[in-house]
Amino acid sequence: MCAKLKRMKLKILAFLILLFSQGLYAQDKGYDIQFDLKNFQDTVSYLAQYYGDQIVVKDTARVDQGRFAFRGDSLLPAGMYVVAGQSNNKIMDLLINRDQQFSFSFTPSRMMKTLTIKDSEENKLFYDYVEELSNKRKKLQKLKQSGSEKAKQKMQALNKQVEQFQEDFIKENQGTFAAAFVKASREIEVPEPEDKTDSAFQYQYYKQHYWNNMPLSDPRMLRTPLFHDRYKKYLDKVVRQHPDSISAALDRMLNTAPDSSKLFEYILWKSTRKYERSEIMGFDAIFTHLAMNYYKKGRTGDLDDQVVENIVEKGEKLKNLLIGKKAPELVMMDSARNAVSLYELEADYTILIFWDSNCGHCQEVLPKLHKFYQNNREKWNLATYAVSTDTSVREWKNFINKHNLNWTNVYGYWSYTKNFHDLYNINTTPMLYLLDDKKKIIGKRILTKQVKKIIRRQENQESGEGRIRKRK
Repeated sequence: MCAKLKRMKLKILAFLILLFSQGLYAQDKGYDIQFDLKNFQDTVSYLAQYYGDQIVVKDTARVDQGRFAFRGDSLLPAGMYVVAGQSNNKIMDLLINRDQQFSFSFTPSRMMKTLTIKDSEENKLFYDYVEELSNKRKKLQKLKQSGSEKAKQKMQALNKQVEQFQEDFIKENQGTFAAAFVKASREIEVPEPEDKTDSAFQYQYYKQHYWNNMPLSDPRMLRTPLFHDRYKKYLDKVVRQHPDSISAALDRMLNTAPDSSKLFEYILWKSTRKYERSEIMGFDAIFTHLAMNYYKKGRTGDLDDQVVENIVEKGEKLKNLLIGKKAPELVMMDSARNAVSLYELEADYTILIFWDSNCGHCQEVLPKLHKFYQNNREKWNLATYAVSTDTSVREWKNFINKHNLNWTNVYGYWSYTKNFHDLYNINTTPMLYLLDDKKKIIGKRILTKQVKKIIRRQENQESGEGRIRKRK
C-alpha cells in the first residue's frame, strides 16, 4: 500500500512539473507577429518601437509576396510599435502587451476597410476605437467646412459624443493597454473653483493632477508617441520656470516612476542633458540637483558607470558656483607680484572675469568691459577682478598696458589657491561672473550688456531700508 501511494505521489509530482514547465514555456515563448498584406511590393519590413522622442528599430523581416513575420525568443517590452516598409514608409501602429502571438491581414491602401486581426484583443479594441473616432472626425470636418450656425451646434453635440465615446471606451475596457493608451491621450478635466476669488485654483489643480491620465508608474507610457510631448510641456510650460520649482517637479516624477524602469532612466537622462545644456542662467542648479541627489546616490537605472562618474564630478564642481552661493575665494598675484584677495575688494558689485590675451573673443570683450567699468564704477561702486589664463606673462602685461586696464589684474598661474580652472569650472574664455557686496554670485557666464540688467534688477529688489552703500 505504501509503495503504491509513493508511486502515485511521484506521478502527481511529475505531472505538476510538466504542467509548470509548460506554463513557463507558454509565458516565455517570445513574440510571433505575422502579416499578410495584399498588393504590398516591398521586400523588407521593420518593426520599430516608440521610445520617448525616438523611434527605435527592434526587428527586421524579409517580405515574400506581402507575407512576413517578426519573431523572437523573448518577449518585447510592452508599448506601441510601428511597422514600416523598406523606405521607412509607415504601414501601421500596433499595440504590444502580454499576448505577443497574433496576426494581421489587410490591403495597405484600404487598411481600415480590409483589416483582419487574429489572436490580439488589444489591437482589435484599438482599431475599433480608431475607426469610430475617424468616422466622427470626418463628420466634424464636414460640419466645420459648412460654417453655418446650425453646423456649429451640431459640432458641439458631436464633440460631446466623442468625449462620451472615449469615456465609455476607457470604462468598458479597463485593464487593457488599449484603454490605458486612450486615457493617456486625453487631457485631465479641471473643475471650476468653489471659491470664485481663487484665481490660482485651476492652475494648481492642473499641475497637481497633470499625470493622472498618464501614470508614471506605468512604464508602457514611455513606449508611446504621447509621452515625450507630455513630459516636455510639463517642464517647459506647466511648472514655474524657476530652478527650485523644476527640481521639485522632477523629484515628483522620478519618485513615482519605478527606479528599475526605463521610464525612470529616460526622465533622469533627458532632464540631465536638458538642464546641463540650458542657456538660461541659473538652470545649472537643476543639473546639479540631479547629479547630487540621483547620480551620486546610485539612483541611475542602467546608465553607464563612466557617464555617472562624469556627471557626479561635474555636479561637485558646480554645486559651489550656483546663483546665490558665495563665490570661492581667490588669492593671486598681480603684475608686481603682490598677493591680492578677491574678498578684499570692497565694492557693492564685483565683476570677476577669466580671460586670455590670445583668445579672439577676449580681445573684443575686454576693452568693451573696461569701458563699461569706467563709465559705471562710481555709479554702482564697481570693482573688477580680472584673472588671466595666459601662459605668457609678457603677452598678458602687454595687453593690459595697450588697453590701459586699470582695474585689479592678477595672473592665474601665480596663485595661492587651488586650481582656478576646477574651482570655477573654466572650460572657455572669457567667462564673467557678477558678485554682490557679500561676494555672492548674482550672475554667471554672462555678457557685458547683461551686467547692467542684473545690477538694475538687484537694485529693484533692494528695500528702502536696505544696505547703505559707500557711494552714498
